[in-house]
Amino acid sequence: AAGSDSVVTIGGGAVHDAGKLVRLWLASAPAATIRGGGDATSASLDGIRAVTERAELDLAPQVCAPNSFAMAELTSVAGATTKANVKSGAAHKALMPTVVVYDPSLSAGLPDWVRFGTALRGVEHGIGAVCSTTAGVSDEVIDAALEGVRLVVRGLEGMVVEAEAREAQLDCYRGGWVTIRALNTAGYPALAHFVQNHYSARFNVHQGACSGILSARILRHHAAATALQQARLAAAFGTADESAPRQLQRLVARLPGLAQEHAEVQVTPAALREFAEWLHATHAAKLNRLSAVPFASADAVLEMLAWPLESL
Repeated sequence: AAGSDSVVTIGGGAVHDAGKLVRLWLASAPAATIRGGGDATSASLDGIRAVTERAELDLAPQVCAPNSFAMAELTSVAGATTKANVKSGAAHKALMPTVVVYDPSLSAGLPDWVRFGTALRGVEHGIGAVCSTTAGVSDEVIDAALEGVRLVVRGLEGMVVEAEAREAQLDCYRGGWVTIRALNTAGYPALAHFVQNHYSARFNVHQGACSGILSARILRHHAAATALQQARLAAAFGTADESAPRQLQRLVARLPGLAQEHAEVQVTPAALREFAEWLHATHAAKLNRLSAVPFASADAVLEMLAWPLESL
């Protein structure tokens, strides 16, 4: 692959993120020379990430053709999971792919847990933009995120009726495009994205399943501090007469193939507690920067993760 002049990726979010990392690797030879060491043809995550220290990067173009709905093709972040089951990766403004081709026919035959799990991520991106803790997020961005949520919800409901319905899939693509663009502007990642990325890596769980299990629980955690935003989300979900977390959970329950409880992905209460303790010990500052309601302790993280769905 050394010397390639472009990267083409066809598949899900992990494939597109891998393509971004390949682009960094293709640009790594000058960095290796400057640093005076290493075989540039032997890719390592540390070596690839070193390239992102440059302010400007001239990367090979990337053409993405997604077959699902997670929208990794519309971010400048490349996620990776280490051998130690820790979420890592690289980020740089130049990593944003060059061209994205959306074609619903590429999703033919997707299993339900991939189809609905990745599309649900579009809803979460919208939630992250609407409830962002970043100062000065404009009304235009929030309005766009809410419209994107409406489109994705409509698409999800349409795919429940007919999994490969073209218009329903296009709603998920259009809505997902809007919500991830809104989140990129409002401050990527959101709390849910950050927590679920680490949950996914720790327990080897697909991120769509993470959304099914955690999305409503995380939204409930900061409900008191984001009441006005959540009222608007509730209306976007369908009714102002029921809380946003409850409506979100009812949506998840209607989606085929999605887990809702930790036990469904073999995460025990003891393992969940260990994860909460690790997450708070390692990332408390970032958690509290992303959350409108801070986490005073690992117990607060565990309470969020384990909140009973029937009590939303």
